[in-house]
Amino acid sequence: NRGTVMTGPPGTGKTLSARIIRNHVKSGHTFIWVAARDFHFAGSFGGLRMAYDMAKELAPSVLCFEDVDNWLTETSIDFLKSEMDGMMRTKGVWTVLTTNFPERLPAALIDRPGRFHDILEFGLPTKECRLAMLKKWVPDADEGVRLMAAERTDGYSGAHVRELASFARSLQEGDDLPINDAVSKAIEKVEEQRDLITKLLLEGSNYNQIGAHRR
Repeated sequence: NRGTVMTGPPGTGKTLSARIIRNHVKSGHTFIWVAARDFHFAGSFGGLRMAYDMAKELAPSVLCFEDVDNWLTETSIDFLKSEMDGMMRTKGVWTVLTTNFPERLPAALIDRPGRFHDILEFGLPTKECRLAMLKKWVPDADEGVRLMAAERTDGYSGAHVRELASFARSLQEGDDLPINDAVSKAIEKVEEQRDLITKLLLEGSNYNQIGAHRR
């Protein structure tokens, strides 16, 4: 009976790591993946109970709750604590929680020995990591171009870097551009979009006010 919390910004590899765990589950073991959509009809408490009932019946098992912060309530937190180390605590189940907002998880849930043995932080990739990613995903680009891209993607998640490389490939094929030009153009386009979103966030949107005025 063990637990692990994976925490970090979106796109840093939490879901990818859970998929890797799923792919390495041994024969005779079970992996159960639970996301917020699975609680649409059962609710958070009912969904938790159903998931643990299934995990115990199919044990040994890995029970993974994705983006747990979206649906935990006071009642469901109490249920989860009971399943981890209460009177009827679960046997043979490894509970994995992923969250983008660890501050939403109460200390009563995670700050106690015996519940969650591992708290794993997934951080944004460093410049060296981003360079390695680009070397893998756009290997035919010049080293200088990849270095420029790694420097200009500070603050990007691994998922963002991968999407940037995919966008560059699309530009290379669709616009018949050399890969170096495609990478540069992709960065400029992404930066333009990010600057626009930042501007809207800082200024606030008046779409609702416009709609109300028209009515």
